[in-house]
Amino acid sequence: MLPLAPPLAANTLILDNSSSTIEVAIKTTIGNFISKFDTFTPQLYLDPSLGKVTGSVHFLLAELKSNNDERDMEIYTWLKTDKFPKADFVLDKVTTDFKTGASEAQGRLTIQNVERIVNFSLSVAIKNKVITIEGSSDLDTRDYGLPIYRKFYFFSAEPKVRVHFRLIGSVSSQ
Repeated sequence: MLPLAPPLAANTLILDNSSSTIEVAIKTTIGNFISKFDTFTPQLYLDPSLGKVTGSVHFLLAELKSNNDERDMEIYTWLKTDKFPKADFVLDKVTTDFKTGASEAQGRLTIQNVERIVNFSLSVAIKNKVITIEGSSDLDTRDYGLPIYRKFYFFSAEPKVRVHFRLIGSVSSQ
């Protein structure tokens, strides 16, 4: 996927990688765990004149880590990272209910060459020129052609996962 060109008069979000996270919460028959992307590449642009946010986030699926190397290798096999090494999210729009102040973002997530529309809650806070963008969404991995993960007779993972992100950074003018 090609990177998006920044819109004219937009500002680029410069991410603080040490503070920003993208997490995937997974439930299994023997317990729950969270995997995190060690690295990801956001290209987010803010246009204050239009009040618009555009951009994309790119992931290498082999950067998803759970602090358990054996489990991570099984996840990579399940995700077929050898054939489909990356995932991409393209932000299409952000809407805000001005009565409640609640915002929702919509975009397209591509995993294993399968693209689906994803909606997620969104909050944006600005304090001392630091921007925090946070949101969550529930995803069904079967929507991307992934089978339910099973191991042995009794172990399986729920196909529905919760993705939560927190992007912290500052804005630089183009």
